[in-house]
Parts: sequence; structure tokens; C-alpha cells
Amino acid sequence: MPVEVGLRPTGGLYLPWCLVPSRAPRLRLWLVSTGQAVFHAGLGFWLATSFTGPTRGIGFGLLFTFGLLALTRGKSLVSSLWPVLVLPFAGPEALGDEVWTPHGFEAERLLLQGRIREARGRVEEAPIAQHEAGVAAAIVLAQGRYEGAEELARAALEYDWNNTNAHSFLGLAIVGSVDCGELSPERGVARLGPALAAFGQNDRAILRSVLPAADLARFTGDPEGAVRAARRLRSGYRVSLWVALAECSLAAALIAAQRAEEARKALARARRECPELARIAEVERLLEHEPMPVKVTR
Repeated sequence: MPVEVGLRPTGGLYLPWCLVPSRAPRLRLWLVSTGQAVFHAGLGFWLATSFTGPTRGIGFGLLFTFGLLALTRGKSLVSSLWPVLVLPFAGPEALGDEVWTPHGFEAERLLLQGRIREARGRVEEAPIAQHEAGVAAAIVLAQGRYEGAEELARAALEYDWNNTNAHSFLGLAIVGSVDCGELSPERGVARLGPALAAFGQNDRAILRSVLPAADLARFTGDPEGAVRAARRLRSGYRVSLWVALAECSLAAALIAAQRAEEARKALARARRECPELARIAEVERLLEHEPMPVKVTR
């Protein structure tokens, strides 16, 4: 049953694959952001001034986190004072330039459905918002232009350092460069570490939550660990692009583990989900050579 969810800025939830632009987005964003800021700071002030002991400590903690988020989040849509203090006085073009554009939303929706050429056509129609830089990075990545994808992903991270997808796209761009021969596995490992640092490259529990972690395990000589990581991550994806990317990482890990037949099945599943994804052909070339696992010392 098709379901369409309208754009409702909540201050903490962003589901681009099911959002459409709605009426009065500036007013909605201001009301939600103001409510969140008042609640966060107000609760902290009340607890800090009206209670003692641990409760007062919680209040000071809330005030501290409010100040920290206000200083570090910049123009972010969530946990930021930009939509509260700046947006109401900005020109009518501010929301479109900084936050979203209708064709940017449509491009992201098409991309996540696996319709890469159509998504590229949308972003070529007109400039997209700065906040949507990750969409452009994903499109270029899906087309197999890994150097350009890495540059765009880094640009997206300059705007929003905590953008999980941009970190993943950056890591996958490096992985793609290794698999297509543009980078050596040693260079790839050296660059993947910093790219995944925001997710705790030394904390395996955190690192397991991002797709390039499976490829990092493959590059560092743990193909079976890469297979397990890719299978686990694949089970959590529900949109075509991410499912196909996860199947490609799984196929590459299976090839490194010398399980060619399973790798072919994974690539077939990836092609069903997103036939235009360039990485499918690149992993197929790995399958032709069936390379032995290569251990890279980190």
C-alpha cells in the first residue's frame, strides 16, 4: 500500500525517502525549532534552579548540552538556533537556498528507489540546496565517479560534520577507488580510517554500523568478518540503493573468502534492486579474477 508522508520538521527526525515539500515550511520549522529550544533550555534551567543534588546536576547538564549544540550545529535543521534566530529575518529565498529544494527532494527520492539517471536529471535542472550536497555525492558515487563522489561527500561534511550518510558515501567512494584499481588496498586502508573516524574506528561496536566497515575488514585480511558485517548491515536496509550497495559489499567479501557462487547470487540481488549501480560491474570484475584475500597492516 503506497504511503506518502508530508514534510513535518520535528527537530530530530529526517526521512528523506518519504518526504515531500509542504505548505508554510518556514513557519513549521520555526515553531518546531523554537519549541525544542525552549523545552531543552527551560527544563535545564528549572531543574538547575529548583532542585538540589543529582537533579540539579541533570539541569546543568541540559544547559551545557544546549549551549554546546547551539555553538556547534551551525545552520543545521535540528538542534540549532539558526531556524529560531536567523530564519525569521532572512529573505524569502533563505529556506530554499539553505535547507531544501523541491527538485533536490525529488532527486533523493528517485535515487533511493534505484533510479539513478532520473535522479541525476533532477539535480541538473537547477542548483540544489547546500543541505542537499550529500544527494549529489550519492548520485556521483552510484555512477562510479569515485573521485568526484569523495569531493562532494567532503563538501557535505563541511556543512554538517555529523552527516552519517555523507561519511558512508565518503568511505564507499574510497572503497570503489580500490576495487576499480585507482587506489591500492594499502592506500585505501590509510584513507578509510580517517573517513570512518566519526563513528569510532577503534570501537568495533560503533564501526559495525556503517557499510564501509565491511569493506575495511576485507582490506585488512578478514574476509569472513567482512561477510558477517555485510550480511548484518544488509538486513537493516529497506531502500533499493542501500540494499544494492550492501549486496555489493557482501559480494566483494564473499569473493575474498573464495565463495564465488554466493557472490554471484549477491550481485544478482543487487542488480534487481538497482540495475544502474556502477559498483555491480566493478565487483563482477573482481569475481572474474577471484583474488586471494590480502592482509593489510594498519
